[in-house]
Amino acid sequence: MAAGTITCPKCGHENPAGVTNCAKCRVNLGWAFQHQDELAGLAEGQGAAQIEVVGGRRVNVKQSNVIAHWGVLAKDQAGHDRRFFDLVKQRLNEHGWPYPLQFATVEHSFLDSGKPYLETKAGKLVAYIGAESVGKDAYFSWSLILAEPGLFQKAVAAAGGVSATLFQELSFNEYNSAQAFATSLNFCVQEAIDMIMDEAGLDKSKVSREASGLLGRLI
Repeated sequence: MAAGTITCPKCGHENPAGVTNCAKCRVNLGWAFQHQDELAGLAEGQGAAQIEVVGGRRVNVKQSNVIAHWGVLAKDQAGHDRRFFDLVKQRLNEHGWPYPLQFATVEHSFLDSGKPYLETKAGKLVAYIGAESVGKDAYFSWSLILAEPGLFQKAVAAAGGVSATLFQELSFNEYNSAQAFATSLNFCVQEAIDMIMDEAGLDKSKVSREASGLLGRLI
């Protein structure tokens, strides 16, 4: 380490003494020096995740099928998509997430290049976990949908002037399973967000933890 510089514990970049965040990885240096063991564990765990993320596919997801959603804007975190996805996978693995994960490109038409999401599904339930840069900031989110209903259900729903998704019936057990799926996913995604915000020295106290949607209040 050269005189008058400070080496980032996370990425090894040499920064001028006195700076708050690493110029390369943007981690809050004060936080990083206090959590060096945790950072080392994260680095080791990234290559040893038990959840296998298989190759991506292209899907068309309709906003009308979304039954639950949560998201947050993180200041100065643009370009941290990969870090976010890695942390989400790690947190899901830590909690023993039993459902498959894969990357999916969500598009609106064949001419649309689409956007990458982490996809995980259980029966009728499909969740999409996303990260999108907005200027210098990043919007991290998850959305839960009911799988596209069948043609008969669509026809009956259209005849009645209601959403095809709302027309799908969930049994009592299916509804509770959907609540458990969404609540557990919400918890793991928010743990990943907390780690990103801690690394960047951002204030988490104003983050709304409550998801919204047809499943009701989820925390």
